[in-house]
Amino acid sequence: MSEHLCVSKDKIYRWVAKKKMPANKIGQLWKIKITQVDKWLDNARATLLIGYMNKVNVIDTDIVMSAQNEVELV
Repeated sequence: MSEHLCVSKDKIYRWVAKKKMPANKIGQLWKIKITQVDKWLDNARATLLIGYMNKVNVIDTDIVMSAQNEVELV
């Protein structure tokens, strides 16, 4: 899994321990399905993209509002 995600094994164990990454504990072993992790990554990417798009829209709205205010003041 660490090769698939290009991160250290320690980082994966930390993510699993903090319940940030999907995994199932069976006895003393952690089982992680690549399909679940890929879905988890897709959801995380989508969340980041939505957050970025919302931020861009807020900035664009602010620019438009300031431009309108400058026009009204002239």
